[in-house]
Amino acid sequence: MSSPTVNIGFTGLKALLRFKRLGKGKQLTPLELAQREYEAKLATLKDVKPHILWHRLRLSFTKDKNARNHAENIQMCVLLHILCKFFSQQTFEVKFYLSRYIELDVFKTGTIICKEGEVGTRYYIVLSGLINIVVKNPEGAYVVVSNMKNGAAFGDMALISNQPRSAACIAQISPTEILSVDKDTFMKIYKKMSMFNTGSVKFIKTIPVFRHVEYR
Repeated sequence: MSSPTVNIGFTGLKALLRFKRLGKGKQLTPLELAQREYEAKLATLKDVKPHILWHRLRLSFTKDKNARNHAENIQMCVLLHILCKFFSQQTFEVKFYLSRYIELDVFKTGTIICKEGEVGTRYYIVLSGLINIVVKNPEGAYVVVSNMKNGAAFGDMALISNQPRSAACIAQISPTEILSVDKDTFMKIYKKMSMFNTGSVKFIKTIPVFRHVEYR
């Protein structure tokens, strides 16, 4: 079966040829080859208007993740890098891995995305909209303690520590678009995410329930 034809344009072709020259004389790994394709595709989209990129990204999610081919996964990775701050801060290895398994859900105002006290099963990234972080105070009233928008991620600590979720997350505006991956996918890559740097880990370890958790 022949490989699918992908129109990358003149700019992308120049970038791809340059990367092939750089790789000449050595055997590239599949990840390195994918990164060359990613960078070539990224070069072709730098001048595309944002609303067109958003349309392409949302259209990509209409296809089941298990049915997407390699070229479609590369495009997904590029679009997420451009449109979501979380992905722009990650290495290529992390964002390419996540982009192959990521799913998109859309929530209306007031919808509970995850509940305080429940077992964590997914890791979430805000693509658009606004999320309120809500906890129950000693008097039993629910209080908004923070909010999150594009690029913010949540749900990680419940997965890493196997502790119940410490807060509820509720969509504040409609629509709110949330990206997510399941626990198995997250656990295979989270130590390589930029958010798990030394400073973040030191802060998290000041919270008693997470002091025993090993991060590296």
